Amino acid sequence: MIHLTVLGSSAAFPSKKYSTNCIAVKHGSVYLFECCKGAQKQMMKFNVSYAKVKAVFLSHLHADAFLGLPGLIQTLNLGGRTQELVIVGPVGSKKFFSALFSLPALGAAYPLKLVEARPEDIVLEEKDFVIKAFETRHGVK
Repeated sequence: MIHLTVLGSSAAFPSKKYSTNCIAVKHGSVYLFECCKGAQKQMMKFNVSYAKVKAVFLSHLHADAFLGLPGLIQTLNLGGRTQELVIVGPVGSKKFFSALFSLPALGAAYPLKLVEARPEDIVLEEKDFVIKAFETRHGVK
């Protein structure tokens, strides 16, 4: 069974009641779609194990989509993670995250697989499902 948990639904602006966009899909492992600031707290609140996160999918490189990722990576370090974490993002994300996680204070003690997705790319194939990238329009003000 696939279980979807909305961890945040407040677009780019958090409120007292809602976190910014972040969705967890549980199917054996956990797959995060966006990794908002406070994602770990929301995962604990809704009983989603961050230790089981296999992949993080980022739709864009605005801060609201990825600010929770450095903290998640550090928590997984502290927990002794050894398995690879897949991070999928748009073109430009590989260079951005390679630079970010090359900083000693932010680096992972386990393998990170950075994948850049283009529209129509199949970015993950599992036994029961496939995740495919698609283009959306999202401007910057």
